[in-house]
Amino acid sequence: MRIVHLTDSMSNTANGIVNVVVDLATTQAAQGHEVWVVSAGGDWYDLLHAHGVSTAEVDFSRRAPRQLPATLRRVRGLLRRLDPDVVHSHTLTPAVLASVAAPRVPSVATVHNEFQRGVGVMGLSDAVVCVSGAVERAMRRRPLARRKTCTVTNATIGSPRRPGRPAAADLGHPAVVAVGSVTRRKGSDVLVAAFGRVAEAHPDAQLWFVGNVDEPDTLEAAAGAPWSDRVHTVGSVADPRPHLYGADIAVTASRRDPFPLVVGEQREAGLACVVSSADGLPEAVDHGAAGVVFPSGDVDALARTLDRLLGDEAARADLGERARRGLERAHVTRMTGEYLAVYDRLLAEGRRR
Repeated sequence: MRIVHLTDSMSNTANGIVNVVVDLATTQAAQGHEVWVVSAGGDWYDLLHAHGVSTAEVDFSRRAPRQLPATLRRVRGLLRRLDPDVVHSHTLTPAVLASVAAPRVPSVATVHNEFQRGVGVMGLSDAVVCVSGAVERAMRRRPLARRKTCTVTNATIGSPRRPGRPAAADLGHPAVVAVGSVTRRKGSDVLVAAFGRVAEAHPDAQLWFVGNVDEPDTLEAAAGAPWSDRVHTVGSVADPRPHLYGADIAVTASRRDPFPLVVGEQREAGLACVVSSADGLPEAVDHGAAGVVFPSGDVDALARTLDRLLGDEAARADLGERARRGLERAHVTRMTGEYLAVYDRLLAEGRRR
């Protein structure tokens, strides 16, 4: 099968959408398919080429009214030349352009962020794949996507982006780690407030944020506090796993989060996983079987969970063991197989507009 993936960029900037495209394209190529990735380029191209994936460049950010016709012509010409069996878009603009440029080619759009403005137009594609059941339920309410949706949850274990097991970072113990941008959407303020409530009772506990500090005000609760020296920010890193293997507890306190890849990595590292009830996060920990789920935005509930886990090494170990169970669902081969089944279904139906 000849598969063309369209997305905005292939830069290694800890972007979950980009990482899914890398994992999906390389695994599909390893299974014998002819795979292309079309984007504005980036440093992941070298890895794609090393795994037999071909690339081409289109700058999908050129979408101003005067620029869009040229971008559309570029996409149309490229798809005519490549003659794909399936076009798979991962962001909004490529999905719209693909539906216009190649209306007779079966098209798939993956909705990674349902809360993105205008995401409903991705329903112009023949199949709308959602990264969690929560995202699918939301997309079913979008008129263009109705009756086209299915769910394929994200996976990252076995990715060529993550070869081997890294050395653990020295974070101190017990250490709580949160991977992702430091923002209100990621619930960074909720985690800081909850940590502050238990910091005195656990004087050795450390809190680490691994990701860009995009909204510094979310950390204000730590400013000037007696425990402020135990709250650490390390910025964005290419591979967060050293911090995961050096930690004891992983917290994802998001207010909105479709299905973050990092939860699978946290489970693989055997961490005690704590997630909020937002969007697809409960699905990422098997609805509580592989981690603790607390109500999104509830500082008290998160503080109670941290207090219990920080003071009970056996409870942390038990949660870590539970986190490692069922990890075949978090493997890239499972994700790839489910996407190929979507492609096969469209081809079998002879889907054409």
